[in-house]
Amino acid sequence: EMEKSRKSGISNVSYVKYQCWNLEEQQLQSLAETLKEKALERKSAKEKRIAQVCQATGWKSEQAEVKMNVAKECGITNKQYVEKYCYDLTGAQIIEYGKVLEDLRTLWSDNRDYYLKIACRQSGWEMEKQKAAMEEARSQGISYQKYIQFGCWKRKEKELEELAEFLKSEQLRIKNDNETYLDKICQATGWKKGRAEFEVMKSKVHCYASHEDYSIFRFYDMNLEEQQRYVTFGIFDKMRIRYNDYEGTQLFNNKGEFNTIFRDYIKHTWFLNRDLSYDEFVKQVKDLDYIMVKPLDASKGVGIQKYACPASEDERKKLYEEIMNQDSSIIEECIVQHEDVAEFCPTSVNTIRITTLNYEGDCKFLYAVFRMGRGGVVDNFHAGGIAATIDIPSGMVCTSAADLDGNTFEENPYSGKKIKGYQIPNWDRIIETCKEITGKVSGVNLVGWDFAITPDGVDLIEGNPGVSYVLAQVPNVADHNGLRPVMVDPYM
Repeated sequence: EMEKSRKSGISNVSYVKYQCWNLEEQQLQSLAETLKEKALERKSAKEKRIAQVCQATGWKSEQAEVKMNVAKECGITNKQYVEKYCYDLTGAQIIEYGKVLEDLRTLWSDNRDYYLKIACRQSGWEMEKQKAAMEEARSQGISYQKYIQFGCWKRKEKELEELAEFLKSEQLRIKNDNETYLDKICQATGWKKGRAEFEVMKSKVHCYASHEDYSIFRFYDMNLEEQQRYVTFGIFDKMRIRYNDYEGTQLFNNKGEFNTIFRDYIKHTWFLNRDLSYDEFVKQVKDLDYIMVKPLDASKGVGIQKYACPASEDERKKLYEEIMNQDSSIIEECIVQHEDVAEFCPTSVNTIRITTLNYEGDCKFLYAVFRMGRGGVVDNFHAGGIAATIDIPSGMVCTSAADLDGNTFEENPYSGKKIKGYQIPNWDRIIETCKEITGKVSGVNLVGWDFAITPDGVDLIEGNPGVSYVLAQVPNVADHNGLRPVMVDPYM
């Protein structure tokens, strides 16, 4: 029977895989046709990839096929050979890369076990049920990590399908971003893309680094031991998922709910552009000169707009209509900051980001930075701002500032005011407030808090359970001073 099936196009491996002894003759014929179509698709895909390699290298097709076959014996698929620019690598590097990919597969398997346990804790499900659900989601393109991040055990089938589609677009965005980082690495090092990708993958195995980590932290200037001192995406992502439950983080992600929970620590006026009458709007803004409008789902300073509060009735009505026609947003009073802090950049509110961890009931301070604008409306790091490290015990800025590209500044480029050595005003109030609010929301233990320094004290702006590890370390990149020994290792 197996020989008969083989002659019809069903290999012995496929015969066993599809349990052909249970199939009728018509079903066997249908399977044979399907396998032939797949074989043609594979052949076409291989020919296309050979052509891509030839175009990139100038090789003839026979030479390209030989090299791809050698790489395949090392565990590198034809698709990986093309997409990871493996044609740039030497024979010895190909062998090593195959081992790196094998190590990555082991790493991913270990990570799935870690995330499975976290998911069981958050959902309350038994291990077997949880694993079956997560494997089903993974078959749709939802990784174990994303399964927890988006609380998939609470989602219906239609919602999971929509999430899977969203994640496909996210994967495309990440792929494009990774290409940008590869270009930056190549520009900095003179490497070809294949070498750059190879080095990033080695760092991913040794210290869970992403392409962004490798580029921003300049890992190409460090050995693996130095790289391992850094908090990277894979490491900090596991920490965020361990200490922050899905339920609680949803409260932080809704700025309206967050402001309600922490209203005792928020000193500025705020309101939402939903179910708001014109008379209520006028009452809220009557004593304000400017307001900031932030989409409720805003992150990294994206979508924030500043408006002057007009004096005339007609202009107020126009502003009201414009704000009410926007997506769900929070409207906040423009904070009046401490005059010394404003000197760094008066066009934006220069804020403090301080990250705390509720660890066994105690407030642990992981890092603090002073964020400054340099002429824009916001001080956000991803919107052109700069940041410098603050010594937590003293509240003094202890480094020069840096931007996301790793450029360093001894003085604020907008004002010329010296940065290192600056004493943050009202620092003791920030420390006291953090101790009071850390752990206030059950299940959310790791949070980056943003504060404004005001003439009268401090004003809480927001809390971020998706706290950045990049912001904490960029000011120290020049010194090869990663924060993993103090930010992560004691708590994981």
